[in-house]
Amino acid sequence: MNPPFRPAVQLLTASLLLASVVTRSAAAQYYHYKALDFDISITQDGSLRSTERKFNRVVARLIDEPFELTVLSAGDAALRICASSTDRIFITTRPGELIHSLPCFAEAEHAQFGDAIDGWMLPVGTGETHLELEKGRSLGIGDSRITRFRDFEWTGKPDQATVHVALVIDRNNNGLVDEDEYAFVDLEVESDHSSDPGPPLTTQECRTLLGAEADRVETRLRELSKDYESALGDHFSKEQFAGNGDAARETRSVFALLARDQFEGKFAEIRLTPENMRRSASAPNPRCGTAANLREASDVAIDTWQQLWEATLDLAAATVKGWNKVYGRLSQ
Repeated sequence: MNPPFRPAVQLLTASLLLASVVTRSAAAQYYHYKALDFDISITQDGSLRSTERKFNRVVARLIDEPFELTVLSAGDAALRICASSTDRIFITTRPGELIHSLPCFAEAEHAQFGDAIDGWMLPVGTGETHLELEKGRSLGIGDSRITRFRDFEWTGKPDQATVHVALVIDRNNNGLVDEDEYAFVDLEVESDHSSDPGPPLTTQECRTLLGAEADRVETRLRELSKDYESALGDHFSKEQFAGNGDAARETRSVFALLARDQFEGKFAEIRLTPENMRRSASAPNPRCGTAANLREASDVAIDTWQQLWEATLDLAAATVKGWNKVYGRLSQ
């Protein structure tokens, strides 16, 4: 039987202690990287491609031609690569889960019509399957692995500018996604003319694109919120607290206070982006610059919204972990 909750004064003391446990790492929550991220690099035409780390993923920029994925310390394990036109695969790939229970990694495809030197086709879908490559399908010495891909094979939305990749390497062969066995990568595919922003928009073009971008941003924010709210709910299920519903509710209340203080203002600011775009479109002389500039501004808003949600999930995980420690003390 679960022990009863202590009186309110002890709950308040526990909440204050939990807050100190959680907020100590708040500054690092925006940029949380996994060990495997640092073992990954992308090369093309004999050169290392530019990469950056962006909230929960590595971002690599490619020219539309064959590329190589290099992974250090891969051991003898297979590379499981899920490439998708949607980044929802990042939300549904979580540490501690059984690999075969994850939507992206439940069903495997095996490389065909190629070899380790010429390279493989990388299938890009919508997150229902992944490519599994045994060690012999790649080049490398020792624990390192160099895997060449000659092109993308689109089965979802064709020819997207960004390919989202979730990579899992079960190095200890325990069937679980451990903290150092997965990474997320965005492959931003460029053309040789991608640096040309294009001509400035006319007033009517500006109004039309502002309206379209407002709709796109609004829709994407709503979609991301739906996905992340579902993931957030998983953190506070009774199963996380050995079936103790009271502990789950009380912990979520503490989390709500912490999240409000840290993120509410930032969420509200980004939430106004579509409204501000529509207001700009209705102005007598709207200014957009170029179409590329406007779309980039929209992408920044969407990326920031996702970054805030990632930080919120990190805070939720820290709150649950901290509360379990505190509650354990109160139960003694």
